Amino acid sequence: MANAAFYPNISLGALIGTQSRLERLLFNTAGGVCSLGLTLAQPLIDGGRIRANAEFAKAGYDAAVANYRRVVLGAMQEAEDGIIGAHRKPMLWWPARGAPMATGIRA
Repeated sequence: MANAAFYPNISLGALIGTQSRLERLLFNTAGGVCSLGLTLAQPLIDGGRIRANAEFAKAGYDAAVANYRRVVLGAMQEAEDGIIGAHRKPMLWWPARGAPMATGIRA
């Protein structure tokens, strides 16, 4: 989006209406007016503002990508650690068949 400022801005406008000096002839078909216009605008001297805005937007994008990678890689590492940890340890959290549950009630 920041690169769009490097290109000219083109606008197309249209107008349709009526005109008359007399009120009774205002809506007569002879009083119809229409206009069509095209506007082209491009800043000539901007003091480097457009380029600075583009660089700022790119830096923001790079920071967002780096943060996304950090979060995703961290989540993947946590999932991997959890899978490896669950595989290496015996299932202590799951009671054996017929064993009392660890709810504070003694058998």
